[in-house]
Amino acid sequence: MKALIDSAKAASKAKDWARAARLWPQVLAGGQTTAASYVKLVEALHHEKRFSEAERICRQGLESDPQFAKLHLQLGEALYATGRLEEAMASFETYGRMVDDQAGGGSAHVQRISAAHKKLKLSKSAVESSWKRASGELSQQANACRETLKRGDYSQARDLFVALLAEYEFDHDKTRTTWVAAFEAAFGHESVSTPVPDDSPVITGRKLMVSGMGWSGSGAIFDYFRENAEVNAIRSEYCHIEGKVGVKYLQANMASEAEFTAAFADFFFLTLLGLGNTFSGDKGTGSSKNLSLGKHGAVYAEQALRICTRVRHGLAAGGPDARLLREIANGALDAICMGHLGASKKTVLFDNMIHTYNLDTVRFIDDLSLFCAYRDPRSNYVARVRESKRFAASVDAFVKTYRKMRQKIDALLKHVEADLQADGTTTRIHIVQFEEFVLSRACRQDLARKAGLDMSQHAEYTLFQPWVSRRNVFLHETYEKQDEIDYIARELPEYCVDLKALDAAADEDSKGPAGA
Repeated sequence: MKALIDSAKAASKAKDWARAARLWPQVLAGGQTTAASYVKLVEALHHEKRFSEAERICRQGLESDPQFAKLHLQLGEALYATGRLEEAMASFETYGRMVDDQAGGGSAHVQRISAAHKKLKLSKSAVESSWKRASGELSQQANACRETLKRGDYSQARDLFVALLAEYEFDHDKTRTTWVAAFEAAFGHESVSTPVPDDSPVITGRKLMVSGMGWSGSGAIFDYFRENAEVNAIRSEYCHIEGKVGVKYLQANMASEAEFTAAFADFFFLTLLGLGNTFSGDKGTGSSKNLSLGKHGAVYAEQALRICTRVRHGLAAGGPDARLLREIANGALDAICMGHLGASKKTVLFDNMIHTYNLDTVRFIDDLSLFCAYRDPRSNYVARVRESKRFAASVDAFVKTYRKMRQKIDALLKHVEADLQADGTTTRIHIVQFEEFVLSRACRQDLARKAGLDMSQHAEYTLFQPWVSRRNVFLHETYEKQDEIDYIARELPEYCVDLKALDAAADEDSKGPAGA
């Protein structure tokens, strides 16, 4: 039996789904009826598009273990794929309710629930009811506390907040005390007495960030930078800056102190603390919960307290302004660094915390080098078709969306770069063409210099291997529908890359060691 289980695991790991779909039933038949075995089988069946069988296996597994959350998620996927949207939505809601109050619980249901709402054309009240059903009990308590605060009943909100924190397992008992102090600093009615935090940043060197626009190759740039020993990489795409209730949301709510304070209540609960939900779905809440409840939760809470104190002083000094947003944004990146890495760091690399279509938010961040990845729309399209489970657009729709997005980004870039120059800031935006990055070693080394990195600290080829990424440069050449590729080339010629010229000048390392 052990040999059979090992073979089944190996098939799943190798993504040999046909073989995995044959082996996992044998594992189950042999008495290994664990929830994990059911999940592995269902995963293989999904990839084989055998959705009816996947549904049957999910229900069979849930009879044995009804509390195994991932089986509810997989059941929802099977139902969704066969068009049974209301049943699928119920399964996704069940999954959400089971994981919502846990650190690391997952947010895989968020996009699916949102998509089901749109396809079912639900009313606003029905959508809110659905998100409530997808919320854990503590999350609903957090929502009630937040709404009480926004109604102006600070005293009751504080009592609810203290009671709420008592239900969560923080890394240290003092962490609760720190969060209460942060709550009081941001929303208390007493006159400001807490001193302004010092301006010493947690990230004492450069802030590096890679930015993509969906399958644009930013992951390759991220891997290249993190080969450098100077770089402390944070892989999670935290939503503190561009998320639904991130700094960008605060910027949109600055008409008055009252409006900003209400918005900051959302930011405090959903983005800093990670408790509650927006009733429109936000995966950022889950990632924030991983920080506040994680192993470095105590130091993360201390940074949240610093942000809240700055907000209190900033409002007392004249209301919300660009300077206050800058303090919040830089404080948020410091907090993420502490919550994720646990200590002050010199150079920190963030992954897609600001996507290219939101690059206007870089104006609030000091000492940032943002590297925006563009990709030939032909290979971008094929990557989406082959790799994205949720991509179902026609080639015509893709062309329209790509053109609209690039035009928006180009307009944003023009204005933002002008603002950065006028401000005299050290923050800079660097455009990276994915194909050139892969084929040119000089291009990669130039980016490292722009990032301020010491190339003697760079362990080249340990994570980013250009000969492996090379196939992604020419991905569209192997696509079975060449008429679609020709259509993209005709419609978006200004964004297509002259691959023949680039390949003619390509470095040998893009072809692999010893001709690999």
